[in-house]
Amino acid sequence: MSSLPMVIGARLDGELVLAVLPRVLSVEAERRNATIKDQRVAIARELKSNALMKMICHIIESELLKKIETLTGLLQSQALQLTGRDESTFPPILPDTEFSALPAQNHIENHYHHYHYYQETSKNSKPNESLIETQSTCTDHSSLSVGVDSVLSWKIFPQTYSYLTLPRDSDDNCVQSIPLPNVEYFELARLESKYITYVHTKNPIVDPRDIHHQICHVVENGLSWNTSTCLVALVCALGATSERYVAQQKSSSSLSPNEMQIDDGLMKDLEIADRFWNIAVKRIGLAMSENSLEAVQCLCLAGIWYMYNFQPLQAWKYFRLASNAWYVSFITRMPSLTNRPYDVGGSLTLEQSLYFTCYKSECELAFELPLPTSILHDIGYPHAFPSPPNVDDQAVDKDDSAIQRRSWYYYLAEIASRHLLNRIIQTHSSSKLQTPKDIRCMLQKVQIFQSQLEDWYISLPPSLSFPRPLGDITPLEEELPQLLRGRYLAILELCFRPFIQLCVSDPLEIEPDLLTKVADAASQGLKYCVIRLWGLRTPNRHHGLWFILRLIVTTSLILIAADKAQRNPALNGAQRLQMPEGWKQQMLTTRELFSRFWSDRKGGIYQCSQILDWALADGDEEMS
Repeated sequence: MSSLPMVIGARLDGELVLAVLPRVLSVEAERRNATIKDQRVAIARELKSNALMKMICHIIESELLKKIETLTGLLQSQALQLTGRDESTFPPILPDTEFSALPAQNHIENHYHHYHYYQETSKNSKPNESLIETQSTCTDHSSLSVGVDSVLSWKIFPQTYSYLTLPRDSDDNCVQSIPLPNVEYFELARLESKYITYVHTKNPIVDPRDIHHQICHVVENGLSWNTSTCLVALVCALGATSERYVAQQKSSSSLSPNEMQIDDGLMKDLEIADRFWNIAVKRIGLAMSENSLEAVQCLCLAGIWYMYNFQPLQAWKYFRLASNAWYVSFITRMPSLTNRPYDVGGSLTLEQSLYFTCYKSECELAFELPLPTSILHDIGYPHAFPSPPNVDDQAVDKDDSAIQRRSWYYYLAEIASRHLLNRIIQTHSSSKLQTPKDIRCMLQKVQIFQSQLEDWYISLPPSLSFPRPLGDITPLEEELPQLLRGRYLAILELCFRPFIQLCVSDPLEIEPDLLTKVADAASQGLKYCVIRLWGLRTPNRHHGLWFILRLIVTTSLILIAADKAQRNPALNGAQRLQMPEGWKQQMLTTRELFSRFWSDRKGGIYQCSQILDWALADGDEEMS
């Protein structure tokens, strides 16, 4: 097993054990030739042998439990609580032997072949602790925020009042008396195709084959009062409201007449989306009353709908309802898990993908807004990653099969990056840079996080890889690599953000060599702020657009904070900062690029634009 690229680095003598970062992005090759019967037997055996599931059922052996606890303790205490030793004493983060047997051109094949081994390895850990290792130790939910309000709380800015940008969602999506949608096959098939192409690729929480059959049922029998019709209506609503990815950088004011015509077509689709949403919201109560995975799908898609419409608090409410419904469904089925004849490509995959989508959706919002912990945080779910389905069995046609396979590559890569991002945020929230020892310790942790990110980067399959964003970058031609590049840059920027805050907040009474290291790290963070802005492109409406708009404001505030601090001679750390060339012009260019959204009164977007204008003006006076 030495060739398996599972562990970033480990020292059994107790010096250092780093967190596990997966490089596995598929399971298709080994399972493609298995029959459904063989798959059911295999999953039944896996569940019976699963140590954590036995623990839940109170029949786990105490010796195995001790080993799991020991491993978890090592991972947490040694990977996230490093001492302030000199950097030269640290062992190599990534031993060469871990990668010598994994040629880059064979990543996809290796991901397939090693997936089962990884699952066996990962299930003897506590995966949910690394997915969201954050909230159980914090009673102040705002301490986990890395968004606009967290930067506004820096000493360099006037302190006005808490949660200035907390969105006050309006209830624009209440049930209205509007015409019924067209449910002819041609129209539903068009919206289904848009959903699979633009929505499902990022969150594969429905079986395309099943939803196609349900759509055909609606075409033949009309709209019914059940969760199946609710699910179809949500799929159509999201398909209608979604937009295609465009790899260009044009503001709304610079669109050509032909491009404006495309916008007119999108406006018609938004009207269609409202009609299908009206159908879905009348049936969403049925989903709340059921304990089924289909009900969880409805509630989760309702949350995604609200994110598309810039209503994050409404979205969080439905994601939380979906998480609760998932949990009830899980515990009510738990006694029969070892005997149930699972369809490996169906129920188990659906259960897992719903778990991770609900959980990470709550996490993402909790890192922007002061929201409480998810119910899924402490359930001890025995999977670090969802099991990919047999996409050939699920696909409607060959083209759909290729889309689904790539979608699952992206989904697993995104979850892996979320593991790392959450560890970074937890580390920052629990670390106080008050002494030179604290600062040196944080510098060492950043080195480790960078190495873990490098491992994630080189594990990406060719279809999702992207050039290293080291300088002036432009939008990528394809959406999924563009999104993963954004995650890559977010991790790098967050690694260095504490040093920017340190430099712009107070004079630093530390040794000159350490001051130089801090200023260099902070300058790196400023560089990545600008690179994140460089990489944005003409926006299309999607699940994460609300986060991108806040990202623009957050990174701009960080750059403005550094510029303000350099005008204060007492801030010796700020005097050593290297401001990126053209940073202010890039802020203005990006603001104009997203101009059609800043006037939106939903989701706190308009307040964010006012904050940005205030900061650009000077940012010395309190906001009115």
